[in-house]
Amino acid sequence: MGRKKIENSVLWLGHMDVHTNKDAVLYFWREIFPLLQQQYPQAHMTFVGTAPPKEIEEAASRMTT
Repeated sequence: MGRKKIENSVLWLGHMDVHTNKDAVLYFWREIFPLLQQQYPQAHMTFVGTAPPKEIEEAASRMTT
């Protein structure tokens, strides 16, 4: 409460070395987010968590370059 609303954004928080969280992040990134971007081209996402597996770090670096 009292924080500025960020339009067209998704924020995920969690410990990424838990396999269910890693699977959820990758599924959302690969399958759901592209659908959101079709509807909302300005959409962006932020995943915040400890111990991101190499697979997530590599995917993130491909998205930002």
